[in-house]
Amino acid sequence: MKNVLKKVFFVAKIGITVAVAGFVAYFAQKKQQKSPIKPEQPIKSTKPTDPGPWTLVLVINAGKTLLINTLRKEGIHKMDPDELYRSTQSLWFGEKSEFETSDLTSWFDESKKVAPENESEYDVVLVQLELNYDENGFHSDATELDRIDAFEELKKNENTASVSVRLPNKAYEKTYK
Repeated sequence: MKNVLKKVFFVAKIGITVAVAGFVAYFAQKKQQKSPIKPEQPIKSTKPTDPGPWTLVLVINAGKTLLINTLRKEGIHKMDPDELYRSTQSLWFGEKSEFETSDLTSWFDESKKVAPENESEYDVVLVQLELNYDENGFHSDATELDRIDAFEELKKNENTASVSVRLPNKAYEKTYK
């Protein structure tokens, strides 16, 4: 009698499991029919499409004195793009009007210079450059190859670079007011 009862319970468990699975499948199918798949909407760009002017700010370790002196004396178009790319710790890119309302502008003031007794191996200089075009390679979502290509394009830029004084590394921690 115990064996028969075990077999009945076993069959009942299987029956209940099948019924529950059927219910789940039925409701899943019904839900899918109620919410038809909507075609994807194109993502609207938040970046303006006008040609500029644009501002690029590079953050370079102050220990790169030869590179920094070359930038100051000869300009960005004389730089080796690969060396400039490898020396850039961080960068900021946006419209000139956006740059002018950011905290970055204050760091180009001579009064922000690190005193010689407070110099650190982590100090930086900021290099500001105006571009007449929106370079996708400087956008935050750019791939490494696009970024390298964008640095190559800087050789064609005849605009002079504005190089800040030696600054503490906190100069690029907060860029917006």
